Amino acid sequence: MRTKFSLGIILIVISVVLLVIAIYQVTPTMAVDFPCQAGLVPDVRPDTRIAYCVSLWPLEAFSGGGVYALGATDQDEITVGMLKLERQEQTLVVNDHPLEVGETYSTVRWTPSLNPWLIFTTRFFVKNEGLKRANLPTSSDTLYVSGDVYEGWLPNPAGFLILGGGILFLVQGIKERKGKPMKNQAG
Repeated sequence: MRTKFSLGIILIVISVVLLVIAIYQVTPTMAVDFPCQAGLVPDVRPDTRIAYCVSLWPLEAFSGGGVYALGATDQDEITVGMLKLERQEQTLVVNDHPLEVGETYSTVRWTPSLNPWLIFTTRFFVKNEGLKRANLPTSSDTLYVSGDVYEGWLPNPAGFLILGGGILFLVQGIKERKGKPMKNQAG
């Protein structure tokens, strides 16, 4: 009789505590400001095949962003974080999706959290900038890649299920208490 009532209280308390923690987790707490758009450029040599700069806009930042990936390679294929970049002439293949010059590839990755109220998201945007020869030796044949990675979150239904289960057990426990006569404790 008391187990449903007690279980309901425990689930509600745990759910509310985890909701408060979730709110704290998604509240921006820092400012950073050095994304690729601010003028960061990879070290490009005459034999560079792919040059890339991808900005990171972290969940924790209320202003600005950082760098997810910055670099250059003399190879036609490279993996940077969650992105596989492959050059085929002026076509850029990102995670098996071909991009012509000027085209953008986007995808979203969902990651479950230990907190049942949250699902973390990472949105990737990658653009084939094509060949740029400004400030480079005339023999340079570098394919430029730019992009952005945005971190975010979505509400997880598991948090609502735990809270709802707690409320359901609490209500059932209260109904059971009301339905049973109290034992006479005197004499």
